[in-house]
Amino acid sequence: SSRSSSPDAAADVDKSSSDGSSSGSSSSGGGSSAALEVVYEGDPISISDGDLKEYVGLPPFAADKFYDTTPAGVVMGLAWTAMGGATLYVEAAAIVDGSGEGKGGGGRLTTTGQLGDVMRESASIAHTYARSFLAARQPGSTFFDRASVHVHVPAGATPKDGPSAGCTIITALLSLALGRPVAPGLAMTGEVSLTGKVLPIGGVKE
Repeated sequence: SSRSSSPDAAADVDKSSSDGSSSGSSSSGGGSSAALEVVYEGDPISISDGDLKEYVGLPPFAADKFYDTTPAGVVMGLAWTAMGGATLYVEAAAIVDGSGEGKGGGGRLTTTGQLGDVMRESASIAHTYARSFLAARQPGSTFFDRASVHVHVPAGATPKDGPSAGCTIITALLSLALGRPVAPGLAMTGEVSLTGKVLPIGGVKE
């Protein structure tokens, strides 16, 4: 091969080196690129929240939170799912009789929300422990004696099971009985024994 000894060629090489570029590096980078500027001259286009579904599609996950402020008897729980986890509400309400005093026969527990056998057992344990806890802390309270209670876990089309809703259900029942809401940003999970022991939870690694 031959090399050019022309002073002009040598000057070109020096200039290329000082600029930090060379014809070789330009070629390896795929050559030069040009920017395309698109100018829209029509009326302004306004996109609001309601238009986002049309442009970007539905969100991959539905919002779990639908209470801005949780009323008494409503507590947020935590659940393990195949997607990593989710929050869910546990709602407790007194069953009102014809007098409107919330008596409803007294002492009974109703559960809904497509709960599995294990979760229904957790609700029954929670109801028993909440009654004994309230009787120990407020001996004069007759709430659970005179009121039947309905516990519901929303999203009724979704099956739910497992023991870890125990502490959430107990908290919802006591919140209802005392008429005191829990903090809206609070969520919890954990199985509770009949004597009130909160057991270690599973699914943390998953």
